[in-house]
Amino acid sequence: MTVQGVSIALSTDDVARSVKFYVEQLGFTCAPQLEGFARVRLGAADIMLAQPNAHVAHRKSNAIRGLV
Repeated sequence: MTVQGVSIALSTDDVARSVKFYVEQLGFTCAPQLEGFARVRLGAADIMLAQPNAHVAHRKSNAIRGLV
């Protein structure tokens, strides 16, 4: 089996800040970006960034807090 790509969804309190990190620091491109949602890509990596909503419990992880 060969993996062709990876797609994940991450929750973030600040989508714009997270996009800036992935684009400026890691070289991702952003397409599309909406209010509270963005998708960044680099090669076969596809990351969806979204703000938490009222229907889903959201807890910040100490490991993630420092990165995005």
